[in-house]
Amino acid sequence: MPAARRFAAFSAYAASKHAVVGLTEALALEGKPHGIRVNAIAPGAVRWPMSTAIGLSPQTMPEAIVPTVEFLFDRACSAALTGTTVEIHCNAE
Repeated sequence: MPAARRFAAFSAYAASKHAVVGLTEALALEGKPHGIRVNAIAPGAVRWPMSTAIGLSPQTMPEAIVPTVEFLFDRACSAALTGTTVEIHCNAE
């Protein structure tokens, strides 16, 4: 389902999310000659007090993001990865 349908009236959120993706790609290109990798993690809606306060019931818990962070920090695993946005969406079991 397109993000606009999931998050109606969240145009500023959508614009800022796309800006982060573009910035990640641009910084990765600029940093590559210097051995600098730039990646982003886009967890979508996370179960957090703010998300529940506005009526969302996301299934992604904050700790679900940790393995992705660990993977990106591990140069042996992710050395070739740069300019990428990793999306994380967890579903209820």
